[in-house]
Amino acid sequence: MNCPEEIADILIQILGRGVIYARAAGWSGDAKRAALEADHVHNLPDALATDTDDKFKLWYYFHLERPGYISQVERWPQADNFQIDTLAAFRHLWERLKPFVPQERPAQPGKTLRQTADEFAQRDR
Repeated sequence: MNCPEEIADILIQILGRGVIYARAAGWSGDAKRAALEADHVHNLPDALATDTDDKFKLWYYFHLERPGYISQVERWPQADNFQIDTLAAFRHLWERLKPFVPQERPAQPGKTLRQTADEFAQRDR
């Protein structure tokens, strides 16, 4: 089964913008910016392919990858219009996505919540 259509629509728009931003950065010779943009969206295809009941990847993107991206963009040099443009472009999509995202971390598919929490604890060390 695939991601519900209303969620998929939002994720596809986020993914599309991220790819366009990464491509633009690459063509302008800005490898760091291209990598930042690609890193932001690289797990979204997996979220699109997940089952309706599997909210872990959606939660992971929204609560871990998205804030990391925002933090990196906010630290980008102010002389670059990149900071304003990209965050503004994504904010309305994130607001549309927010109602579908669990607030608490769900278990990864095939794992208990305890196993998932233990894996995250080991990664954070």
